Amino acid sequence: MSTKKSKDKFVHTPSGVMRVEWADKTKSRMRRVDQRTIDRYMLDGKVTIAQHGAANWYYNLALMAQASPHVVSQIGKMRVGTSKPVISNKQAEARLVLGKVEDFIKSKTSPDYLSVMRNVVVYDESMREQQKKYGGGVRRHGLVMLRDALNELEKVMGKYARYI
Repeated sequence: MSTKKSKDKFVHTPSGVMRVEWADKTKSRMRRVDQRTIDRYMLDGKVTIAQHGAANWYYNLALMAQASPHVVSQIGKMRVGTSKPVISNKQAEARLVLGKVEDFIKSKTSPDYLSVMRNVVVYDESMREQQKKYGGGVRRHGLVMLRDALNELEKVMGKYARYI
């Protein structure tokens, strides 16, 4: 079933920002669009739509490479079975591409820029949380660092687009 996005951009409700999508001529549904930190930055105008798209591409690449955080219970990471995990070819390719993309961003900006981008996009940390953890000028300069890293990501994204 294909869905059409509404011509109205966003609907602000007390529970969050929603977008109306039409599944059929008579059936509509609301989809929440402000769940992650990068989504809120896009809605606030702190990052552009193109940068948001690059962030989503990077997030999907990290998910495919299984570099994203796992669900953690109160007693720690849940382990199932005792055998070693099997890595598929697609996951191995995604890990290689993720390494190349991150090396490109580090070479064009700095490791700090990559760290800020990774923490916001993959680990869903705000600038305030990063300031508490890592210190430095992340809170003041973090959005500039994030935007610069996402701009560099946009440049290299087309080269590796076939992997996602």
